[in-house]
Amino acid sequence: MLMLQPLRKYFDFSGRASRAEYWQFVLFQFVVGFILSFAAAVSGGNAGLNILSGLFSLAMMIPTITAGVRRLHDINRTGWWIILPSAVLMVTLTVFIFGEGTAIAQNFASMSWEANPSDGVRAAVGALGSLMTWVVLPTWLASLVTFVFHITEGTSGPNRFGPDPRGGRTVDISVFDDERVDAAIAEAKAGKRERDSDYKPVFDFTSPLPTATASAAPPPPVSPAPARTTPTFGKRR
Repeated sequence: MLMLQPLRKYFDFSGRASRAEYWQFVLFQFVVGFILSFAAAVSGGNAGLNILSGLFSLAMMIPTITAGVRRLHDINRTGWWIILPSAVLMVTLTVFIFGEGTAIAQNFASMSWEANPSDGVRAAVGALGSLMTWVVLPTWLASLVTFVFHITEGTSGPNRFGPDPRGGRTVDISVFDDERVDAAIAEAKAGKRERDSDYKPVFDFTSPLPTATASAAPPPPVSPAPARTTPTFGKRR
């Protein structure tokens, strides 16, 4: 079953994964997670169901990462793109804490909340805006980039990461690769290159011309034209 293919390739970072395989696995996680969460809520916060839901989410982390890496391979991109949102989050959060965050913390420490509560609210809103600008927005844009990669159609035919998971037919040679074209022509002339069973050339310039098996019949003899007689008028014989 295509939706469970990432579970069979739990630790496999090599190869490629089609859009159908990746997004069906995402749908599978959503449905199972929703059922477990709904069952826990209906049962009044059953501890066993909550633990089961947490274990399921934890178990799905590794196959989600490996499937995402193979999905990136399918569009001929390195799997390191998958860490882009996390890397952006760590960098921007570090810059915010040691830069803008320090000034915000000092401002809150020197502020008299009881004397001026409205100033405290404005400072809190400003701090939230700075957090959105420096951390949340760049991380969201990085996540959008990886999302676009995951919905992009894979390359047709094999690429540097492996064969096409959809099993599409590939072209044998590229018309722009002179060396491969010359090698294919040389193989064809030497009779080493096999043709497809259903291949029927329209024009075959390699086969010899057909030779006549029997001599052509001589043309029939031409009989001489009859002699013309000159007519006579008004003369008696």
